[in-house]
Amino acid sequence: MALIQKKHHKQNNPIMKLKTLTLRFTEYSFTRNAAFISLFALLVTNIGCSPLILEQSQSENDVISVDSKIMEPEITISKTINPAVEEYNNDSIILETNEQTPNSNIYDVIAAELQLDHHIDEAAVKKQIDWLLKNPDYLTRVIEKSSPYIHYVYARIKESGLPIEITLLPIIESAYDPLAYSQSHASGLWQFIPSTAAYLGLERNIWFDARRDIVKSTEVAIDYLSYLNQKFGNDWSLTLASYNGGEGTVAKSIKKNLELGKDPNFWQLSLPLETENYVPKFFALAHVLKNRKEFNLKIPEIPNKPVFEVIALENQIEIETIVEVSGIDYKTFTKFNPGYRRSITPPDDISNILIPIESASKLTQFINTEDPENWLPFSEYEIKFGDTLSEIALDHDSSVDLIKTINYLNTDLLRVGQILKVPHNRGTPVIHKRSVTTQIISHEVLSGDTLSQIAKNYKTTIRDIMLQNKLRSSKIFAGQSLEIQIRTNTIAQSHIRKVFYKIREGDSLYLIAKRFSVSINDIREWNTFTRSKYIHPGETLILMVDSLRI
Repeated sequence: MALIQKKHHKQNNPIMKLKTLTLRFTEYSFTRNAAFISLFALLVTNIGCSPLILEQSQSENDVISVDSKIMEPEITISKTINPAVEEYNNDSIILETNEQTPNSNIYDVIAAELQLDHHIDEAAVKKQIDWLLKNPDYLTRVIEKSSPYIHYVYARIKESGLPIEITLLPIIESAYDPLAYSQSHASGLWQFIPSTAAYLGLERNIWFDARRDIVKSTEVAIDYLSYLNQKFGNDWSLTLASYNGGEGTVAKSIKKNLELGKDPNFWQLSLPLETENYVPKFFALAHVLKNRKEFNLKIPEIPNKPVFEVIALENQIEIETIVEVSGIDYKTFTKFNPGYRRSITPPDDISNILIPIESASKLTQFINTEDPENWLPFSEYEIKFGDTLSEIALDHDSSVDLIKTINYLNTDLLRVGQILKVPHNRGTPVIHKRSVTTQIISHEVLSGDTLSQIAKNYKTTIRDIMLQNKLRSSKIFAGQSLEIQIRTNTIAQSHIRKVFYKIREGDSLYLIAKRFSVSINDIREWNTFTRSKYIHPGETLILMVDSLRI
């Protein structure tokens, strides 16, 4: 079982915020064969969950298409639908594991508990089943990606009372990749867009993006799905359709069918193509996994046991300190804690840190024995217009020389928006292994990548990449993983993704570069047509961005 050590902290808990939201639209109710529906149409047109399409041309890779249009939802929740969420505010939560043996495959356990009608007689579901059976490698990849999170999500879904099938929903949404970023700016395992996340209490700021947090996003997804299911008469086809396409969109389609004397069930509704495909994909996935032995499908063995513990920290701490005292690397830290956006944890809040079980005791021992005054040898400061190094040093009880040293600055010139680490004079800083001058990172080859382009992006050479990976030729293929050694002044996180950004009215290279934390020169290097002075709405830019910074 996984122990969540969570202090009572209601004011910052997204689930508690969820309870206080009021209903913005007129409630209505219906049954499958109802003859009447409220005349008040819901106005919500887009909830913001943008799924990965189960088609061969759109598998779960790191190529992201960014659409500039974000639909603003008008949804709120009048009450907490799921009583189990209350427990999240207790000092500790114990997630009970199932009765299966810990050595069994978690997907065997899940398959045995799938109970919904998967609608396999529907033509759309049959089509998706056929696709999955013809592309078994897809299942292998997404199941492997789910391994750090699937046990936790399964345990929470089971505890909440939702159908176990919902454990599979992040496969459709994000391929179980918490750093997935969609064309509608949705992020995280459950793919919430910024506006919807804000309504549901998933905060995103300079320090932290709760949409990517495994624990917080799962709690909100459970609560929201519970609400939708109650709203749509316990019909899971309509629930899933509204999660993807918007409850207002589904409600309008139901109303239209009733006015025409048609059956208002999902299979008879006229909905956006993405939503019409989304529900069949979900049911097809559940059916194939439930009957995989009959289909003679082999999937990876994912042990049925907890993978991580959640440790609550009341004081700010440097991420590098967590990494060092736990004995893990940055890649592992980010895999379990993808919500953290800075090199230190957020101020004025409790930070839940997910640590692999085998390493958790080291961090716990550190917390229990080390003075919190020593956890953070510096603060972070965002440069504003008119700031000078001398004023910053004076305000933070530091010195210009210390600030320049820790930030590797060769000049006193500052840039508005720049983030500086500012050393301060308190405590005895924990000693870090800062002598590291190189770092090995993992790069997943995307469609269209070349060794020349990759070497240029990472400021290395084709020869070095080939030697590092024992390549006999410069030919690479999509999905291949390359180890790349890069020079660095300090250990840093890097999660580079290829983003396709559609230029909109009012955009400029400066604004786009600022938004994605890249340089104008980089944008020009990645896109040959931007050599000219102007860019035009409707054109698509290729960007190589750090997914932790978007």
